[in-house]
Amino acid sequence: MTRQFLLSRALTWRRTGLLAACVATLTAGCAVNPVSGRTELAVLSAEEERRLGDEEAKKVEASMGLVSDPALVAYVQAVGDRVAKQSPRQDVAYTFRIINQPEPNAFALPNGNIYVSRGLLALVNSEDELAGVLAHEVVHVAARHTVRSANVAVATSPL
Repeated sequence: MTRQFLLSRALTWRRTGLLAACVATLTAGCAVNPVSGRTELAVLSAEEERRLGDEEAKKVEASMGLVSDPALVAYVQAVGDRVAKQSPRQDVAYTFRIINQPEPNAFALPNGNIYVSRGLLALVNSEDELAGVLAHEVVHVAARHTVRSANVAVATSPL
């Protein structure tokens, strides 16, 4: 076989792989972002998003630990519940937990698990400030930012 033939064959396989990746991406599905109202490509279904969030929640809770003060946990959950009722995405069971971490931090998982650190709680000066932090995290879940990140990962991954 000649070098030209092998090069031609390699390019054909590369084009075929690229085409297959494009078709897979396009058939993954589109969904309307409940926050922006725009149609977006979604490589993760809502069910895959929930499963991913459940898996990550176990890791977070095992590695960071949770604060178990019943009054504080109930307070954060109550503030979070009031915020979550305003979310455009109501197909998610939002839960609000306190991680046992001295550094101020807050983050959300795609299944609606939202975490604030005890270090952040020490810094908030009012319920309004806490609600603002929780609202920011609820919007990450509602806007399906994990799906957006997965879309970017698929689009930029090598074939």
